[in-house]
Amino acid sequence: MSAIAVENGYLIDPYAGICGKHTVRIENGTVSEAGNADGAVRIDADGLLVFPGLIDFHCHLYQGSAFGVDPDLMLSAGVTSACDAGTAGAIGFGEFRRNTLQKSILTLRAFLNVSSIGQPGGGIDEPLDDKAINRDVIAEVYEQNRDLIIGLKVRISRGIVGELGLEPFQKALEIAEDLGLPLNVHVTDPPVPMEELVRYFRPGDVFTHLYAGKGHTIVEDGGIGKELWEAKERGVIFDAANGRSNFCFSVAEKAISEDFFPDVISTDTTAYNFMMPYQVKNLPFIMSKYLMLGMALEDVVKAVTAVPAHLMGLDGKIGTLAPGASGDVVICRLEDKDTVFRDTAGEERTGHRILNPVMVIKKGRVVYTSPDFM
Repeated sequence: MSAIAVENGYLIDPYAGICGKHTVRIENGTVSEAGNADGAVRIDADGLLVFPGLIDFHCHLYQGSAFGVDPDLMLSAGVTSACDAGTAGAIGFGEFRRNTLQKSILTLRAFLNVSSIGQPGGGIDEPLDDKAINRDVIAEVYEQNRDLIIGLKVRISRGIVGELGLEPFQKALEIAEDLGLPLNVHVTDPPVPMEELVRYFRPGDVFTHLYAGKGHTIVEDGGIGKELWEAKERGVIFDAANGRSNFCFSVAEKAISEDFFPDVISTDTTAYNFMMPYQVKNLPFIMSKYLMLGMALEDVVKAVTAVPAHLMGLDGKIGTLAPGASGDVVICRLEDKDTVFRDTAGEERTGHRILNPVMVIKKGRVVYTSPDFM
């Protein structure tokens, strides 16, 4: 495999602490210590932004569910690694492993849904009663798939848990504690106020759909409560996980006005919203929305590279272009262009900058080039 050198671009790599003009050299699929272009295929990124390959930490990739999307379709958006957010439960995880997790070009990891059948989609919610949450079965599947499962997942919307209330959450938390795993919690429209709910979260647990606007939200009392700030301080991870039903401008704008930013920015991509305009589309589109909301570009990049790489147990391997890391690169053009962003309620905001990938490299191989680049 020929060496590739991306030169003259403005590299933003929060993990490596690089923010400036930099040459990235890739040999044999990994980033080389030699930061030069000697003897390599040269890619001129002058006037463009260079990032480590993007990581979509919350998407739905299990195609045994109506939610599932082929992960390799995300490459053209600059996504070179991703994490499935608990689409598969114990019953389907083996098939998910064989047909998707082990076959994709992307680097993949997954949360295991605590409900044995996972998220079927198609208007059917996962059961969460005692019969559906089997600690022994969850433990067995985890032991068989330690290399790919990074945590457990539970959804606790009122429409899903019904009269069970917090019982599924508490049971999932106990199992996660027993197995030494983090818990990823879908919190949209929970059965109790966020201030009460977040007290249960441990360091490393993931609070998902940070800016959802249905039912109890993070700004119910006119601002961010001290329980949420305390959770952030003790290491709870807050994931924006946009989706088509889990983002509200009024909540996001109020929270961001108080500097309550997401730790992770992700799409919540499903078969229902993939590449759809205005709401989700792809990860660079969602990143552009957070630029419009006032997040610094370096912080946005960190939320789609270094932070999710750490949560996936892949520090220094993905989410960075430090020597020895996987040769995953996305070259983007930051265009001055009016762009409409729409939330769950149909409210719109117009941003004036949009990130567009022009080239994507995975393990030293070019996997996408925009027609107008090179």
